[in-house]
Amino acid sequence: ALLCPEISCWLGEWPDRMDETVARERIARELADAEDGSSLPLIVEMASEGQDPVVAGWFRLRLAPQDRDLALMTCWIGLDFQGRGAAKGAVVE
Repeated sequence: ALLCPEISCWLGEWPDRMDETVARERIARELADAEDGSSLPLIVEMASEGQDPVVAGWFRLRLAPQDRDLALMTCWIGLDFQGRGAAKGAVVE
């Protein structure tokens, strides 16, 4: 639901709409890449006071295939979370 045309138009690797099957396949592929050490996928969560955190977006560091000393970063923040500091305030816990 976070990937709408207004966000996906800026993304080279993410479709504008994903059904649950495609999303699960994507997550499985990302976790496999993380397990082999070539990628670090992270979700971005935001929480309002007194509420549980919700997924707001995605960050990923991936080793470049041609130069494993170089990491490529990709990220996106869902439309409802744009302008609320989700990317700027992202930290790894």
